[in-house]
Amino acid sequence: MQMQIITNKTTPIPVDSNGRYQFDQTIFPPFKINTTDLKKVDSVFKRLAKRIKKYNNIASLDFHGVTDLFELGQDLPNHALPKFVLSYVGGNPKTLGSTINTICSRIKSKEVIFGIIVFIKDDKPICGTKGWVLSNILNWTKINIHFVDDGQPNIKCVDKLNNKLITTHYLNSKTPSAKQDLTKLLDSF
Repeated sequence: MQMQIITNKTTPIPVDSNGRYQFDQTIFPPFKINTTDLKKVDSVFKRLAKRIKKYNNIASLDFHGVTDLFELGQDLPNHALPKFVLSYVGGNPKTLGSTINTICSRIKSKEVIFGIIVFIKDDKPICGTKGWVLSNILNWTKINIHFVDDGQPNIKCVDKLNNKLITTHYLNSKTPSAKQDLTKLLDSF
């Protein structure tokens, strides 16, 4: 099991003439972490917490169905609210490359602070899930996290943490008003 961390040091994944992502040619790829390497996990979350502990509130945004409601070039709502992307990606390299590159662009434009990609989806906060990630962040900082996701299993996973510092917000990305609903939600924080 692994997760990937995308920061301001991560460079986009090059794409060849056939539209395939060339992961092995990235100058500074996402930082890959084996989720069972507890020393490395603690070290990474400690460093991420340093980036966000100055804030009282932060939004954790899913990528597919939430962040990507806004195309690149369209700023995410509520510039004053710090945000990071927490995304589940399956095994599709095209989806992974596209997600990494879009998060890199959002970091460069200062819309998000960092991105985390997980590869495990479960309705319980087991190792490698979104709930597990948020729990690890809160081990190092006491910040209010607004978790926004369009997947019920992810909402259930995070809700099972029973942590008063995390508020979950389900966004139905299938409705025609999803983009406006997200704008209204982020502006309310």
